[in-house]
Amino acid sequence: MELEEIQRRIERISRDFSPLIPGLKVEFLSSEAYMARLRGRPILPWEADKKVRVDAPPLYSSIKNNMVLVCREALLETVHREPKELRRPLVEGLILYELLYLAVARGPEVYPRAKAEALLRRYWPLQYCAVQGIVIGGGAEPKQEERP
Repeated sequence: MELEEIQRRIERISRDFSPLIPGLKVEFLSSEAYMARLRGRPILPWEADKKVRVDAPPLYSSIKNNMVLVCREALLETVHREPKELRRPLVEGLILYELLYLAVARGPEVYPRAKAEALLRRYWPLQYCAVQGIVIGGGAEPKQEERP
């Protein structure tokens, strides 16, 4: 799965949710621009390495701006770590989780992330399983089963 296909899939799903989230925007950014946006200020030349390390999930949503930021490099790296058959559900699950969060956060829900997770789990179980260890589970690597 290449970046163009990932971007088209994310844009299509975002369009489907746009009536639910008025003014929804999705921005695809380089690693440097993504980290600068998350930090709230530009990365200064003496702070930047040759390659900016992204220590955040590949997608980030902003409630006040109705915006989802996508780090192209981090997302591509995350997707390519998975087997080919899980790449499509992973991309769909990542964007669905963020869009559900934005939709739920607009209402009176006390724990919008938990509600978004519950909705994803209930209505998109394959996508939920694909993203469980990456975003919802905190990014921990799954433990290998020990064999006797």
